[in-house]
Amino acid sequence: MSSPWPCAPAQAAAPPLCPVGQAPQNAFFDTLENPASGNWTSATLSGVNHWDLGAGTPPADIYWSGFATSGVYSFWGYNYDFVGDSAVAMTASVAVPAGARLQFSHAYGFENDPATFYDGGVLEYSTDGGSAWTDAGSLISAGAGYGGVISATYTNPLGGRNAFVGESWGYTASQLNLASLAGQNVRFRFRIGTDDAFDDYGWFVDDVRLYTCAAASSKFYTLGPCRVGDTRNPTGPSGGPALGANTTRTFPVGGLCGVPYTAKAVAINVTVVNESDYGNLRLYAAGGALPGASTINFTASKVRANNAVIPLGTGGEIGVRCDMPPGSTGQTDFLFDVTGYFE
Repeated sequence: MSSPWPCAPAQAAAPPLCPVGQAPQNAFFDTLENPASGNWTSATLSGVNHWDLGAGTPPADIYWSGFATSGVYSFWGYNYDFVGDSAVAMTASVAVPAGARLQFSHAYGFENDPATFYDGGVLEYSTDGGSAWTDAGSLISAGAGYGGVISATYTNPLGGRNAFVGESWGYTASQLNLASLAGQNVRFRFRIGTDDAFDDYGWFVDDVRLYTCAAASSKFYTLGPCRVGDTRNPTGPSGGPALGANTTRTFPVGGLCGVPYTAKAVAINVTVVNESDYGNLRLYAAGGALPGASTINFTASKVRANNAVIPLGTGGEIGVRCDMPPGSTGQTDFLFDVTGYFE
């Protein structure tokens, strides 16, 4: 359910929780898989309640199956064709640490036409236990942001406010920078406003997380030297052909030689042989950015070796870039042995 809908326009990409090399440290994280958690409740501010009649005990009967981005349950606020203003809110506040972020997954479709947004949803926060609420749209720093202003011409109680409007075309995510709320006790709520005409599928919300980012802890596991790739071997994912001048290849590592698919990086011995020109190799996580520094330099017809720790990327693979002078038609064979991994 986390993928965009087929044939949909481009949607806002779900942002990574943390920068590369860091991992989330949760102050609050709810996957919404426990309808009896007591973490959330619904409230009707006026008109209809968009969130009720799901699993859970009223007023927390807000859990719906069938369209979650993870697990079974998500919140679902239906875009009724009746006037309504209602919200799903946290029942307790969370102390916001320095450097905190909030991220949640959501999919939405609110009544609109090409010129007008009639219905929509907003995210709000409270620093006084839920007595007063402030719009959180200005804190959105990555992912899907508010898409427009709900029309004030009709009967929507949220008319005139910026909001999530229109269509998300499947699940996306929004991330908030909570630096301005550090040191305060804060709770959040998801609020829908609708007018008195025409419905839409509404707002699905899942995986709500308030967290900081810290350096990811990894443990090193030693392996006996094991050859993972050698371009002198017959053509294949781990074999030939030789690396051509100014070309890039990927090599599988995860699942080979005792390296699990969950490994983050590997310690390897790198060797180049049969070089027909001078140059260098740059090894990196497949699918990631090409590094500026080389892993091993070489000249023609001289065996060279080096040790390196290389992060694993897409599918547990590494990328190898063979740099030679512009216009070169040279090539080199490349082989590497794994001696351990980080997980």
